[in-house]
This record gives sequence, C-alpha cells and structure tokens, in this order.
Amino acid sequence: MLEAPGPSHGCELRNPSSAVRVSSVGQMLEVQPGVYLGGAAAVAEPNHLREAGITAVLTVDSEEPSFKAGPGAEGLWRLFVPALDKPETDLLSHLDRCVAFIGQARAEGRGVLVHWPSEEY
Repeated sequence: MLEAPGPSHGCELRNPSSAVRVSSVGQMLEVQPGVYLGGAAAVAEPNHLREAGITAVLTVDSEEPSFKAGPGAEGLWRLFVPALDKPETDLLSHLDRCVAFIGQARAEGRGVLVHWPSEEY
C-alpha cells in the first residue's frame, strides 16, 4: 500500500491494481468500497446508478446536470461543485464540502459517484 506523506485527512492512496474495480454498469471505476469515479456516461441512466448501489452523486462541472425523472432518480442525493476544466480552477476551496458529502453518504451506507463531464477517467 502506498501512503501519502504527512497527515492524510482520512484518505489513503492504494496500489491501483488492488483497489480499483471497473463496473460495467454505467462506465464507472470503484476506487474504494462504495466510492466510484465516472464521466458523463455514468449518469446518463439513473437506473444504472441504483444497480451499482449508488444513491449519492457529487458532480464537478460548469453546469449542473439534470437527471432524467424515473427509476433511479428518486431519493438521489446530489452535490454540485461549479468548476471549469482548466488548470487554474480552484478545487481546493470545495474540498471540505466534498469530503463531508462523501463521508456522510458512506456513513449512511450510500454508494457515491464522483462525476465530471469528461468521458476519460
């Protein structure tokens, strides 16, 4: 296991070959138990989220996504972080809020998807 130097704030870096699992449902990577990363395809069909056990979505994008109404969308927790996909974008100012959202969702047994518009992850 790889560990970041200094305080980790509850985060660990793991060897990717042992920690990352690819989900064929909605094009997501499970990077920790119950925590997924995904691009635009991951939220295209909310029922795919339910199939993977995801009931909380953190979106980092310049526009807030509109989820289709219907199966899978009801009861979905959402946090939107407005940000442009540019090197100078300040993401650190949103970190505490994002970590709290993920932590609360996981404490309640919810699966979480961290989503951004890119197809690459």
